[in-house]
Amino acid sequence: MIWEDQDNDDIQNLDIRRIAEHKAVKAYERVGRPLIVDATGLGLKAMNGLPGGLNSTFWDQLRGTGMCALVDKLRDRHAYVEDWLCICDGKKLYPLSVKQSGTIADSPTGKVPFHIDSIFIPDGCSESLGSLTAAKRDRYSYRARVVEDALAKLKDVFDLDWWNG
Repeated sequence: MIWEDQDNDDIQNLDIRRIAEHKAVKAYERVGRPLIVDATGLGLKAMNGLPGGLNSTFWDQLRGTGMCALVDKLRDRHAYVEDWLCICDGKKLYPLSVKQSGTIADSPTGKVPFHIDSIFIPDGCSESLGSLTAAKRDRYSYRARVVEDALAKLKDVFDLDWWNG
């Protein structure tokens, strides 16, 4: 498996699944081999799920501090993160998703590779994902859950009997 971090000029859409599927098709056209892409969005309850698939546009303008300030003004910290992985084998798309409920922190915390993690506090946790140790973050991680689903799907779709786990 090869990891490539590509900026694919994502389509602008509220529907994160459509973004993931579009990214998978475009990436397959570029590399010509089976692959997995992801698309993640943050939904605010007070904004009926926005920014959702427009997350990167909002984040580019507001960053973590601005998102937290926006939530302060909305007076409702309830949120969710929706993460989609899409497997493309050149013939078919296999979209998989996880939705994790939680709240938005008062301010960004931690140094994380993924910006949402600095402000998102999953249900059942008292700190943002960015504040947690790697081991603890894995217990609450929406991404870990969808990757587990993707591994199971890969095993099934590609008949990977040799895969132990």
